[in-house]
Amino acid sequence: MVCAATGMTTQAEAAKRKGAGGSSITLEGCAYIRLFCGTVMEDSAGKMYALNPPVVPYTPLKVYGRTSGNIVVGFCPATRVDVKSTKPSKKPCVYRPAR
Repeated sequence: MVCAATGMTTQAEAAKRKGAGGSSITLEGCAYIRLFCGTVMEDSAGKMYALNPPVVPYTPLKVYGRTSGNIVVGFCPATRVDVKSTKPSKKPCVYRPAR
């Protein structure tokens, strides 16, 4: 009986943790390397997202993930995205110079 109660508590806690955190996000285009930021992607509005773990840069991708908060490292204001999966995209890569 103790094991069953512990198991239920563990599942309940896991459900709380899974529900907590950022929102789901899908980014489509190309990731690129930015000094002080690492591998990043931008949305159509120009907002920057730092990808964790990094994905293959300069390759058209669709990235699925969950935002995990804003980060500011040096000259890199970005929102961190924990990458869950990627798949190829037909959207072409466009070089984006550092701003």
